[in-house]
Formats: sequence, C-alpha cells, structure tokens
Amino acid sequence: MVPIGMNVQARSTLWNWGVGTVHHGLVGGTTGSGKTNLIHVLLTGLAEAYGPEELELYLADFKEGVEFKDYQTADLPHARIVALESEPELGLSILAPITG
Repeated sequence: MVPIGMNVQARSTLWNWGVGTVHHGLVGGTTGSGKTNLIHVLLTGLAEAYGPEELELYLADFKEGVEFKDYQTADLPHARIVALESEPELGLSILAPITG
C-alpha cells in the first residue's frame, strides 16, 4: 500500500493493488485529468516505502518521452529501465517474462 493523498476527512488515502508478489497497474483518463501527477505520486510513494531490493520499476514512455525524463537523470536505484519515446515492442519485451 502506498499513500497517495488525503481524503475529505483528512485521513491518508492508500493505493493497494495486485495479488501476491505480482503487481501491475494501468492508469487511464482524459487529457488533463491528473494521470501523470498520480503516476509521480505513486512512484515517489513506492520508492519511499520499499527498498530497491523489494521494488523494481520499469518505466516506458510511448509518447514524447517527457513523463519519465526526471527519473532518467535522478539516482533512483529502483528503476531498472527508464525508456523515453519507446516503441510498443519495448513494452511487450518488458512484459513478456512476466506474462509467460
């Protein structure tokens, strides 16, 4: 679980996903709805809550390559891949070992 903000009662709102040891997420929404902000909050919360031996991040941007640029230059030991302006084939190659 990762804290992602406060609810209307000023209590921490936690994001919990996945089953067992395999966790994946998909964030969708219209332009300007806060998807990128949510992803940055999740990544920061995850990196603070878990060490690099517990959490591996594979970050691939399939658009203009701006969403994960800061993670490419930052020293984030959790990040195994930070790919900007990626082709769909890269995403498939990242997911292939997970999906079998």
